[in-house]
Amino acid sequence: MNDSLVQIRTWLFQEYEDTGKGFFCHWDMIVKAFEEARIILILDNNLVVGFLVFRVSDLVMDIKLAEIKPSHRGFGWGRKLIEKSFSILKAKGIVVAELFCSPQESEPFWKKLGFINFPVFGNTKKIRMYKPLIPTLERSKTNENDETISLWNVGQHLAEKSWPKWEWKLKFRPNSKELDKPIIHPAESEWRVVHKSNVVNLKDDIIKHFDYNCCEYDDFLIIKSIE
Repeated sequence: MNDSLVQIRTWLFQEYEDTGKGFFCHWDMIVKAFEEARIILILDNNLVVGFLVFRVSDLVMDIKLAEIKPSHRGFGWGRKLIEKSFSILKAKGIVVAELFCSPQESEPFWKKLGFINFPVFGNTKKIRMYKPLIPTLERSKTNENDETISLWNVGQHLAEKSWPKWEWKLKFRPNSKELDKPIIHPAESEWRVVHKSNVVNLKDDIIKHFDYNCCEYDDFLIIKSIE
């Protein structure tokens, strides 16, 4: 077994023996992530004191596990691990990270790192959070003459009876239809999205059929340009 894995296994097992808690129960997942290069380690004096297991789908990083050795908790190692992980994945083109809080008591930690709670999807009681890794277009007040993207949290039939839930006033790079900053927002594939300019709907469809340079990536609407 790789020396880094031996170190991780040793302190995970000890934590489980001492407290009955921790991620030793996910050991098989950790080993597989190591074999598939889906784990990021953080070291102190050449010893592993933390790790993060992830999966990547298109532009989205899904954090599966993040753990710091018990002796190193409370000293900022968790933040260092997350920031290192974001730096590595952002360099590979990833634009947003997501996770389920496990345990749920970890929610305040993730909020301190800038994570935001998802809108409620379905009936799940799990706490799901996300964080864009790059600057994004902020939602703002719009008027009827602006060029905008509007998003509903329902399908087209129900959306006809309601106002959009979120709106963005579009800002473009010079002489192009590429957005100055992308739109990155949690969404379901059946939700209605509208591109409008000067009162006219230029495109009106559900997300999975929206044909611009945008897409539904694992429950995210990501729009980089409107071409």
